[in-house]
Order: sequence, then C-alpha cells, then structure tokens
Amino acid sequence: MERRRQKSIYRKVIGERGLRIVVHPMRETKTVSVLVFVGVGSRYETKNLVGIAHFLEHMLGKGTKKRPDALSIASEIDAVGGEFNALTGMEYTLFYVKLPADEVLLGVDVLSDIICNSRLAKEHIELEKGVVLQEINNILDTPSQYVVDVYQSLLYGDHPLGWDIAASREVLPRLNREELANLWQDCYTPDNMVVAVAGKIDPGKVVSWVRDYFGSATGKKSATPVPVNENQTKPAFRALSRKTDQTQICLGVRTFINLPHPDRYVLEVLNTILGGCMSSRLFIKIREEMGLVYSVGSGVQTLLDTGNLCVEAGTDGRKVGEVIGAIIREFHRLRESLLKPSELRRAKNYLKGKIVMGLENSEGLASFLGKQELLQGRIKPVEEVMEGLDKVSREDVRRVSENIFQEKNLNLALLGSFDGKLSFERLLKI
Repeated sequence: MERRRQKSIYRKVIGERGLRIVVHPMRETKTVSVLVFVGVGSRYETKNLVGIAHFLEHMLGKGTKKRPDALSIASEIDAVGGEFNALTGMEYTLFYVKLPADEVLLGVDVLSDIICNSRLAKEHIELEKGVVLQEINNILDTPSQYVVDVYQSLLYGDHPLGWDIAASREVLPRLNREELANLWQDCYTPDNMVVAVAGKIDPGKVVSWVRDYFGSATGKKSATPVPVNENQTKPAFRALSRKTDQTQICLGVRTFINLPHPDRYVLEVLNTILGGCMSSRLFIKIREEMGLVYSVGSGVQTLLDTGNLCVEAGTDGRKVGEVIGAIIREFHRLRESLLKPSELRRAKNYLKGKIVMGLENSEGLASFLGKQELLQGRIKPVEEVMEGLDKVSREDVRRVSENIFQEKNLNLALLGSFDGKLSFERLLKI
C-alpha cells in the first residue's frame, strides 16, 4: 500500500454531540474492521473502585434489549466468521470487530448496540465477577505478566497508574450495577468516543450508518484522570520472593517523554537499539553471547503526561545480578558513545517496516487512525511519522540517553527466587 494514498484517503467526520468518525477505504482487502475507542481506562478509577473500567468493558458485552445475552452477540459475529473482542488500557477502552467486508453493517450494529444499549443485568454482573476473578488470578499466576504490574506500582505508587491488579480482586465482589452505570454514563459519551472503520467499504455509507446507529449516545464526558506527579530522587526496587524456576526482572527508567513529546521518535529508535528487536544490543549480549536468558527485550510506554522505558527478562535466580549488571552496562554505553551510522539506519528501517506492515491489514489501519484521534485529537499522516523517524540523529539518541539513564530514574522489580544477599543498592548504579 502506498503511503501517499494512506495520507489522503481517510475521512474524518464529526457527528452529532461530538462523536468522531474516521473511515479509510482499502481496495486490496476483503475484510473490514470496526473499532470503537472510548476515552476511559484504569487511570480514571478511584481507590474504592479499582478495576471497574475493566469490569464495565466485560459487562457491556453481556446483553442488550435486542441481543439479551452474550451468546446472542457472539453467535451473530461467529455466523459470518468474524472476530469480536475488547480490551481496557490505562487511558482508553477499545471494542472491535473484524468481519468480511460485506458484513460491515453488522459490525456497526453490534458495537453500537453493546455500547449504547447494554442491559447491565444484575444476574449477569454476579456471573461475570467469577470470570473476571479468574482473569485476574491468571495474571497473578503468570510471573512474566505480574512482574509488570509490580514495576508499574513501583513507578507510580498510590496513583491509579500504580495500583496493583491484585487490588481489583479485593474490590470486585463489592462492585454493583449503580457504580457501573455511573461510569458508563460519565464516560461512554459521544464526545469521548471515536469510531474508526477501515477495509473494503463505501465511506459515505459507513459514515451514515455510524451516525444512525450511534445516534442514541448522549451526555458529555465528566470524568478526568488524576495527573502524575513524579519526584523520584533515587533508585527504587521491589523484590517479591516466590518459588519459581525462573526469576522475572523488570528494570527501567522514567523517561518523562509523553505522547506528544518531540523526543518520542528518538525514544522509539533508542528502544529499538537497546532491546526492541532480535538484533538489539540486549538480545545479542545477554542471550546470544552470555546465554543467561531465553527472552529479553525492552519497550516504551508513552502516556498523555508521562512515560517510561522498561527492560524485561527472565533468568535463573542465581544469575539475577549478572543480568541486571549487563542491562545497566548497555544503559551506560548508550549514554557515553555515539551509535554507528549502520546501527541507527537499521533501527529506523526496522520501525518504518513495522509501521508499513501494520497498516496492511484493516485492524492495524483502523487502530492507527482511531487511537491518534482519541488521545491526541489529530491524526498524523504516515509520511509525518516516517519523517519524524528519519530526522533522529546519533546525537539525539545520546542526548536522550544521557537525560533518562540516570541513577535517580532507575526502577527495578523482581519476582521469583533470588539470592537474598544481593545488594540492589549497589547494582543500581550507572
């Protein structure tokens, strides 16, 4: 697919009461993806309602007046070979369906129905608590997932971004229909939603259908997230002992680079070089040369007002110190030395290739458009993203590395078996 065509062909329409509709026709596909982004996530919660955004996402798919239960909803999507799912993040909730292109109206119908007309039946609420509890337990029993929550709690403490998923297990039994309905009314409003549709579609027809089917959505968003106040002054760590064959490590830094930050592209390139792909420094050093891990990698989290970079690895508990030391050394190398031109070029090409491949399918393209519109209020053309990556220099990567890879920004979370005599204070030095 030509990038130029992606820049000019999408269409954005503001519907009644502020509903944003973004459509993008794709000729060379036989599918369509309908995504609904809602501007509410876990950071909108209060301490007595931890987990409610996720639970509401589950409940909206449990029945409407037109489709009285989950089977009624799922069977319609299954009958055409489609996919239907939802997820709750920190700053948004996403519902999506992917279908054969000639079934796009079914996708709009089903998603508008569950978002605007859910019954929130009390009997379904009590049943679904058991389902969500098992989902939480699954994360708690999966060390590689749970250690990420431990890392987040270390970073953000007693803030919605830092509340441990285990806390929602305690709150879940107390959640009731009134609380769910209040969040639904406060946040599932037309001015707080983006409907993004991509695939083999007639844009005019799809816009008309979305307007009609989402026409019953009313109200204005009244909830606001708690801002992040970061004042870390020294390295922090949290180690949870658990009998496991492998110890999970999350070692990262605050980046202070948020979603609209001008250094966001620099951070993406930096992360790719550090641990974002199989030719990254961490993968080659710690897995291929040292043989200490099966998996190791890094990722960046960019939120509306903050951000962080985290390295994740799993290793023998007796090797934790070696792995942490190796990661810290790579932080130091990025601070002190310019990249080779070939390494910078490879990282940029990797990122650009991932973008191009992601936009070849209808779901990836709809997500690219809808997420930007919801969180930033503006859709950057693909060309602009590519240009942003192209402008990153070796000096930029070292400058950002010097800013973020400082001892006072370090955060370490461990989960598993490890040497109790390890001095994390001595390890966490750059």
